[in-house]
Amino acid sequence: MLMRRALFMAGVLLAYACAPEAAYYQAPPQHPRPVTAPRPVPPSRAVAAAPLESRQAPQGTVSGRPLGIAQYMDAQEVEMRGELRASGVASARAGNQLVLSLLEEKLFDGDGAEFTGPGRKMLSRIAVVLRHYGRTVVEIRAFTDGATPVPAAGPRERARAVATALIADGVSPNRVYAQGYGAVRRQVGTGKQIVSPRDRRIEIRLRL
Repeated sequence: MLMRRALFMAGVLLAYACAPEAAYYQAPPQHPRPVTAPRPVPPSRAVAAAPLESRQAPQGTVSGRPLGIAQYMDAQEVEMRGELRASGVASARAGNQLVLSLLEEKLFDGDGAEFTGPGRKMLSRIAVVLRHYGRTVVEIRAFTDGATPVPAAGPRERARAVATALIADGVSPNRVYAQGYGAVRRQVGTGKQIVSPRDRRIEIRLRL
């Protein structure tokens, strides 16, 4: 009798030891995330280059630093050469100045201060770039060669005529200065009686 009871208790204990433990944590149910359709991407639009008049002058920064004088003048020189291509206007750099040289015989009609048709168009093209680069000072100088008779409109009047034309084309008058120099600062080293068309010129000097 005692033996049967001992065997019964041993079986109960063995069955209890082999039973799986009850779970104390139940993971929350996994709900699938709603899938949304991607937004349609509009097709890329090709943007045409803006005309020179509407482009902003390079007055910002490069690599976080202000744009220097030389860089500003370099950019202006490139624009000016492109605008005056095949016009016969000579351009040169003198340090950080850009010098445009216009022959009077192509710019003026006769010995007065009236412009030829191509000469007036030439000034209008120059004014396009000058409006774009509004930081530059525009200094206009008129020269003669010292050999030919002084025209009815002297160097000062012709320099002022050029200034007036540029201002009429939208260049601020606060930036424009005009001066007549006569036969001084000649470009060609010739005698007094030798005519040199290169000396009868209008110089437009651009500087900051």
